[in-house]
Amino acid sequence: MDGTACNDIRYLKEMPVTVRYGEVGANGFATLSSLGNWLQEAAGLSADELGFGAGALSPYGLTWILMRMILHIERLPSLEESLVIATWPSRFSHFGYRGYKIFDSERRCIVHGGSAWSVMDLAARSLSSLPEELTARYPEAPSGCDEFSCRAIPKMRSAECTSRIRVRKDDLDINGHVNNTKYLAWIMEKLPFAQAVFPRMVDISFRAECLPEDELDASCMVADHGEIAPAMPEGPPAVKYVLHSVTRISDNSNVCRALSAWSA
Repeated sequence: MDGTACNDIRYLKEMPVTVRYGEVGANGFATLSSLGNWLQEAAGLSADELGFGAGALSPYGLTWILMRMILHIERLPSLEESLVIATWPSRFSHFGYRGYKIFDSERRCIVHGGSAWSVMDLAARSLSSLPEELTARYPEAPSGCDEFSCRAIPKMRSAECTSRIRVRKDDLDINGHVNNTKYLAWIMEKLPFAQAVFPRMVDISFRAECLPEDELDASCMVADHGEIAPAMPEGPPAVKYVLHSVTRISDNSNVCRALSAWSA
């Protein structure tokens, strides 16, 4: 799935947004966590309209949780820019897959991507299955979405930059754990670049829950093509790849991994 128009996409949901002051960073462009918030909101609206969203799962004591997401970024939107967030359900197997596109006011696609979602039992805090009644509502022969960069994001062999993070109550979402958009901010907390660069791709995997008072290390390292091959194809010389990891200090568990690509 590329970054072109949505004419042939089935079950498409579109949501208009205007980039607000609190959604841009110091460089004047929307942050990755802002992109994540828009995509999350549009995905929820789409799933609700199709009958298998959070409202339909709630009576079963279940909810959707994001397991992985990839975004390809042509450019980041700027303050007060008008956008359309487009999303649609893709295939359903072990996970429920979903596609995304973000269009500017000229209907040019500036971001496109895909994601994988699973169901969590809120009482047991463990993965569960989508109830059969709701599985039946999932679209047949859905449209495709962007594939992830690799089967599994490679493990970091060492850290070049590390930031210490303490989870606050304000980081939690309605499911009682850290919202996925917070991780998008945390992995960008400290980057191994001296010059100004922009993200061109982010592939992020969510591996475990984080709760209030958890102490975390957010680390990253530059990865040359040999270290990530065959995870990523050879890119232009100007593109730099970075591996990211968020680790809970108390049990040394990886709660999040990511692979990103950057250029000027």
